[in-house]
Amino acid sequence: MTDARHELLRRVFDEVLQADPSERKSILDHECGDDSRLRAQVEALLAATECDGRFLQEPVTPNGARAAQWKAQVVPSNARSPPANGASP
Repeated sequence: MTDARHELLRRVFDEVLQADPSERKSILDHECGDDSRLRAQVEALLAATECDGRFLQEPVTPNGARAAQWKAQVVPSNARSPPANGASP
């Protein structure tokens, strides 16, 4: 992405983000015109900023599974709990 393209994306995104949600479509129509790629990039950024508040509340593992699921798949069952006598394995 060129610096000019990045600046355009940033400017349009900032404008749309600060606008009332009811005005965003018309701003996108005006600012993006026939540039469907720019519009898609701005919309993707908007979607990322408007997540439902659960972002990173639960750790995510490299393959996207929930931490407990990943641990069950990766860690052998006999290594999940420390020995009863407190000794390390």
